Amino acid sequence: MKPEHYIKSFQQILDTYDHKFPLAHFLTQHFRKNPQMGSRDRKMASTLIYAYFRMGKSLEQASDTERLAMGLFLTLSTEHAVLTHLDVDLAAQVTLALADKLKIAEGKGWEASTVFPWLDEVSEGMHKAVFSTSLLKQPDLFIRARKRFLKQVLAKLEENKCPFEVEGLCIRIPNAQNLKAIFSLDQHAAWFEIQDYSSQQTGSHFKPTAGEHWWDCCAASGGKSLL
Repeated sequence: MKPEHYIKSFQQILDTYDHKFPLAHFLTQHFRKNPQMGSRDRKMASTLIYAYFRMGKSLEQASDTERLAMGLFLTLSTEHAVLTHLDVDLAAQVTLALADKLKIAEGKGWEASTVFPWLDEVSEGMHKAVFSTSLLKQPDLFIRARKRFLKQVLAKLEENKCPFEVEGLCIRIPNAQNLKAIFSLDQHAAWFEIQDYSSQQTGSHFKPTAGEHWWDCCAASGGKSLL
């Protein structure tokens, strides 16, 4: 498919996304309604729309495609056909180090402080510039292996040539990795849980004792409380 067709698909998603659901959920519904989109098309559409939204509140006066070009420039480190189609100058510099690309972006009106709209509300001691630029990168995916199934989980990852880092029962893998292609539903349910690194640390950092009452202020399924 040509770059202009990918851009058209991106624009369709952007125009129909009403922000009532998280973007990931909306994309799942969108792809289900458009079965003609193959796996490559879905992957490309996801790359474009996430690059756009990682701009946060920056370059609000720019056009959608201008913001998309800057998003691709700042979030990618390799050449991309759509970026080349949109902005040859940025495409030629996409492989530069992030620090250099940030200077180029600032020269075009981009500001790190505008990516996250509530920067004044973040905790004291947090480096705001580092925090803002961290939002340009898709975080890794973390899973927590159940103790008696750790060897099986690692063996499956190695078998499927999935890169990973392991720390105790915590396993870091690239977010783009499709777990459904590695593990069956039964294996997923029995062998591991998807849980952020910081959440997994609660079992190590907090030591409740008999008679104490602890309040989990961020309890959904209760994973941290169980730890």
